Parts: sequence; structure tokens; C-alpha cells
Amino acid sequence: VSEIMKQNPNTIYLACGDGNQVTIKEKLKKYNIDEDRFLFLGQVKSHIYGWVIDVWPDSFPLPQGNSKKEFMAKGGGAIILDNRYNKIDKEAFDIKFKECLVIPLANSNKEYIEVANKIIQNRKSRECLAKRMQEYTFDIDTTIDIGALFG
Repeated sequence: VSEIMKQNPNTIYLACGDGNQVTIKEKLKKYNIDEDRFLFLGQVKSHIYGWVIDVWPDSFPLPQGNSKKEFMAKGGGAIILDNRYNKIDKEAFDIKFKECLVIPLANSNKEYIEVANKIIQNRKSRECLAKRMQEYTFDIDTTIDIGALFG
């Protein structure tokens, strides 16, 4: 996230929930991120914030739950970082999101940063991704074959 914020100086990060603020603030200093760009909001009403956020960088290593699905159903674009998905899964994403010029599934930190930058820096890709996510809202889970979802 710090690298994405460095490469996109007009971005802010909304930290929602009860995370460890002390540790996060230490990392902000370590990675030279202005604390004014990283907002600790505590518990929020996801049905409201889902309309405010432009891009949802999925948390890792643990995926988000219902709040991410709700955001995607409202037409928000999420970036998913998970190296458990195979070539078939990636190909299914390629098919469904190719018109957006960006695929929201990343298998490495480097790819995650590249995807985030494309979405943040290209409004048309961001809007396309949001539309496609809304059409294909789903919960990514290792028990589900993503390729079968898009079959």
C-alpha cells in the first residue's frame, strides 16, 4: 500500500475497523507516508462508505468479507491479491475484464502495485472495472473454482 501511495500522491487510505494504529503509524513513518493521507476511521457503516471509496485494495493475507461484496455490488472496483489462484482462474478474469484494460487479480506484490496504479491512474479502466464487478459480484474463496463461476 505504501508503494501505491508513493506512486499516486493524490490518494488517501481509509483504514476502517479496529486495527493496531500504533504499529501502522510506525510503518507510515518508516515508508515516509504522510499521516494526513492515512485516515483511521474506526468502525464505519459500510453501506455508506461503499459509495465514497473509488478503489478497494483487498486486505492481505486475509480477504475481506461482506463489506467488500457490498462495495462491489454498488459498482466499486476491488483489487485482489492472492497467489493461490492458478492460470485457469487468471484466464477467466482476463475474459471478463479485458475491456477494462486491467485485470483485478494479482498473484504477487509487484503485480498488485501495477494493477492498483492502472486502476487509480485510468478513470475509464476504473469505471469499467466497477461496472464489471457489479455485474459479477462474487466471493472469492479457495473452495470455489473461479473458472467454474465464469464457465
